[in-house]
Amino acid sequence: MGEWEWFAGLSRLNKPVDLVYIPEGTHVLQKPWERMVSQQGDVDWFCFWLKGEEDSAPGKAGEYIRWNRLRALSSKN
Repeated sequence: MGEWEWFAGLSRLNKPVDLVYIPEGTHVLQKPWERMVSQQGDVDWFCFWLKGEEDSAPGKAGEYIRWNRLRALSSKN
């Protein structure tokens, strides 16, 4: 949980931040599923924040609900 400080600090500043915890993961992810989750999450995050795009996959609906709340919070600051 070495990156917890970044998450906590940005959260306290009301900045948009998301943390994905992979329990068995190491700093350099080795397992294909872990790498896919991490990298696809990055792609989704940047597409959402930089391009305003949302993937229509039903399994991703929860992340877009969270991110839209973060966007609303961010626009207030």
